[in-house]
Amino acid sequence: MAVMKGIPVIPHAFKTGILMSASLHLLAAMPHADFLEYCSQETVLSKNLMKNHFPVDSDGFVSIPDKPGLGIEIDEDILKAYTVKI
Repeated sequence: MAVMKGIPVIPHAFKTGILMSASLHLLAAMPHADFLEYCSQETVLSKNLMKNHFPVDSDGFVSIPDKPGLGIEIDEDILKAYTVKI
């Protein structure tokens, strides 16, 4: 709806690189969506859950992942360590 009205969209990605990757793909598919707000503070999960991270260049840009799916690789050992079985 925002695109149809010409309203800029700025998604927020505050948890892990999984959400950041999904948000980057969303931005790539939308016109006039030039920015992504994200938390640069590292947490244990944001730092360790993914094997590949998003380096920010000197102009503040990141590349959109181009591997299959969301373009990220999850560290299965870290995922298992944080899995809660009910």
